[in-house]
Amino acid sequence: MTERKLYQCHKRVHATPMTRGDYNALRGWELPANENQDDEGYLVVYNQGSEAEHISWSPKAVFDEGYTEVENQHLPEWHQRMLLEHKELGARVEALHAALYGGICKDFPAPEKMRLKRQLDAMDAYLKALTARVVEADRKRRTEEVL
Repeated sequence: MTERKLYQCHKRVHATPMTRGDYNALRGWELPANENQDDEGYLVVYNQGSEAEHISWSPKAVFDEGYTEVENQHLPEWHQRMLLEHKELGARVEALHAALYGGICKDFPAPEKMRLKRQLDAMDAYLKALTARVVEADRKRRTEEVL
């Protein structure tokens, strides 16, 4: 067998909760004897509505680890992505700040602490720029809704 490479998911998909047994029944397949029909999971639709549409099933833990529900689905995709990026970056800034100043990094050598501090400063500047974009996009959206 050839070596398997590691991949990271970045797709947007449509999904609905569905057990393994329900998925197999939907597809008209017999459930293998070594599988649990009550396993929680999701019916996942890739490229919904396109010629490349593909349907599969994913166990709940695997799906939940790899996907985050898109908030503000009424907004354009670029706006949704910007809001998600803002949320994720904010969480990373908080986590790095807590690690750097909360003691987790207390035994790190001084040069590594300085590199982490520079990283935090850069991430914080990026977060401020992204926050300004979010505020402006939200302001424009509210203005357009009024008109």
